Amino acid sequence: MMAHVVYPQVAPEPAGYSQRWIEQILRGQLGFRGVVFSDDIGMAASFSAGGVAGRVHAHLDAGCDVVLVCHPELVDESLQAVQGRSLNTAALIGLIGRGALGWDGLLAGTDASFNTPSAPFGSIA
Repeated sequence: MMAHVVYPQVAPEPAGYSQRWIEQILRGQLGFRGVVFSDDIGMAASFSAGGVAGRVHAHLDAGCDVVLVCHPELVDESLQAVQGRSLNTAALIGLIGRGALGWDGLLAGTDASFNTPSAPFGSIA
């Protein structure tokens, strides 16, 4: 997951908007082959790329595979921003079958009382 932090000695833009950070350093030098997530585009630190569409495009253009939209009021505009855009889904498709457990295995290992309305985050001892 990328962050909206700036390391000016490496690149002038925030890391999540930087091809240098994502493509050259993370994927190139460090050999990362997983999915790159942006930081949330609703955070104040993301505003340097402009409006919602500008933020979405800046992350995708830099090499992020997934753009996080954690604020419901930004979802529609974010989806409009990617309509008609060719998206690179290779990293996401590459995840299929890589996990040790599928959904059924993950769900089978959960305690039925863990995520209930009375205990939304489980019990903390």
